[in-house]
Amino acid sequence: MASRRSTPLASGGCQLLGNPPILPLQIPFPRRAFARNVADSLGSCTTHILAFFYDLVVYCAASGDHLHRNPSNGRMPALSDYYKDLQIWENVDRRALIAGWPVVLVDSVILEFQTAIAASDVIGIRCPIRKRSTNQSIGNQVEAFVIPLIAARLSGFDLRKCAGAGYPDRELIQRRCGLKISLEVKATSDWNPSDSSRRVLTSSSDKLRTQFREPIHHLLCIILYEISSQVSAKIKSVRLDFLEPTTVVGVRLEASVSHKILCSGSHRSIVF
Repeated sequence: MASRRSTPLASGGCQLLGNPPILPLQIPFPRRAFARNVADSLGSCTTHILAFFYDLVVYCAASGDHLHRNPSNGRMPALSDYYKDLQIWENVDRRALIAGWPVVLVDSVILEFQTAIAASDVIGIRCPIRKRSTNQSIGNQVEAFVIPLIAARLSGFDLRKCAGAGYPDRELIQRRCGLKISLEVKATSDWNPSDSSRRVLTSSSDKLRTQFREPIHHLLCIILYEISSQVSAKIKSVRLDFLEPTTVVGVRLEASVSHKILCSGSHRSIVF
């Protein structure tokens, strides 16, 4: 997958793509009855929006301090914090969705990828690109070109697509014991250690809960390329980040709509 926006910092591996500042959530605790009374005079759509923000504040208050950091402690949330809060928000039974990496497993993965990358001559190879491709499309084409080359040269692991939409894109399975590792692939033409742009890593626990079992280790693979012509991209490097429960992440709650939601909603709408 090309780029979805996210930003962690690995405590047991490498530094990831930037770390945006997380502003502390400092919202006065609202009175729901007051919010309802105000909303009644403004329409049912406003009622639902105010109720959403009320529930959000209640959720934050109930789930610990890491979603609304006090600027005095300055601590950003870790990946383990995120998965804990995510499961509360999703209203599912809590599981340990991220585990620390044993040193021997890290060494084994590094050796496998190092050998496979060297054997497949991936570094420096030119990936064909369709003309007039967007940046996201180029990233997808680079991933689709490079990953099978590496996967074909692995001896102790199988690298496969992870069925279904969402995180993770792929799974790395250790042949000896069947251990399944969550693997997300990103491709980018610009690597800047000072870049704080967001790259989304994950937003749902669904695939992890249904397709993985503890211990769940998370691996991020970043393919760096450069556009060498209108029809090809040159692969410059392949980076692995072994994400830990303590890996720092940026967290942003988002609300979304769909055409179906908009068409069936109780709010007013008009088409000209």
